[in-house]
Amino acid sequence: MLRFDKIWQFDNSGNAYIDHTNSQKADSSINFIEDANDVWYLGLSRRPVGIYCELQTNGSYGSFTYSYWNGSWTNLSIVHSYAFDTSKYGFWLLPPDMSSRTFSDTDPHNGVTPPDINADLYWIRISASSVTTQSTISKIRAIPFANYTTPTKVSNFLQIKKDFDASTKPTDYSVEEFIRRAEDYIDYRTKKSWRWNAVVEETDSQLVDYNRYGIFPRHRNLWKVYSVSLWNGNTWNTLTEGRNNDYFVNYNLGMIYFTRLFLLPAAYGMTGRYFHWGFGEYKNSVKMDYVYGRDPETDTEFYVVEDIATKLVAIDILRHHDYSALVSSGVDKVPLETKIRLLEEQVEQRLDSLTGISLV
Repeated sequence: MLRFDKIWQFDNSGNAYIDHTNSQKADSSINFIEDANDVWYLGLSRRPVGIYCELQTNGSYGSFTYSYWNGSWTNLSIVHSYAFDTSKYGFWLLPPDMSSRTFSDTDPHNGVTPPDINADLYWIRISASSVTTQSTISKIRAIPFANYTTPTKVSNFLQIKKDFDASTKPTDYSVEEFIRRAEDYIDYRTKKSWRWNAVVEETDSQLVDYNRYGIFPRHRNLWKVYSVSLWNGNTWNTLTEGRNNDYFVNYNLGMIYFTRLFLLPAAYGMTGRYFHWGFGEYKNSVKMDYVYGRDPETDTEFYVVEDIATKLVAIDILRHHDYSALVSSGVDKVPLETKIRLLEEQVEQRLDSLTGISLV
């Protein structure tokens, strides 16, 4: 996850922008939408596909509208809705036609000067139909489509004459898709992840076996555990977090400890002549809603990951695209296949140094 480059709120009552950018950088409190005429603008140098929020005060709002810029403000296709009523996240499908833009004193609000007229970013616009309770944000982050590197870093590595954009082949959007492929490969090889990932209880539940003392989720490096549910033979019981309640989370170890003794009849009892330990309907009897991934801002291995991702994308471009018109003269003194082989060897060495083990 990344910090947004700009966070602006258009305050309709004052006919002016409120700049929350510095508050976000310091993780200071930010008051969200106050009334239905206010509009929020979230700007990022990369294409965003979601937001992650921790709230100091939970809000209560009417329906939300999330929009992006493609020459006009167009509604996003929401995958997981977020209403700023609890600390959680929201994400959407990335539209291929999302484009960057700058603001002016006439657009999008006539007669109002933006805090920075040179901020050429990908913008998400958020508005609410009504406000009952205004929420207060303590932490907000952007979830970018491409996490481990950028098209600009790839073009710099390849020493290309110009950066990738909508007119180049491949386009900057295509390069971001290559980055996504590289991210999947790195995560698969290393058994680790340096990007935001969600396991959604309702639609993407990854069930694990119950252990009376505690459980490891299938993925470590937990950002936040939102819910833990236990199958009781008829339905899922949602447990309450807290050392004096049902469970607590050790985020350093990535483990969930149970503070109560839950005896599952078929898991820890006897039916007829046979003991049953985790068979039948009591197998995989715990499900969770959580987000995980290492924080690129603090993880000491991330720059190695960035180097690997940049080189993987460069290999993809060198092998499958005609980039000769973009490359500076004289840079191709080493044969192309030799370059690719050397890059592949470097990638393999670095991947081996990062690889962990997976215990399922």
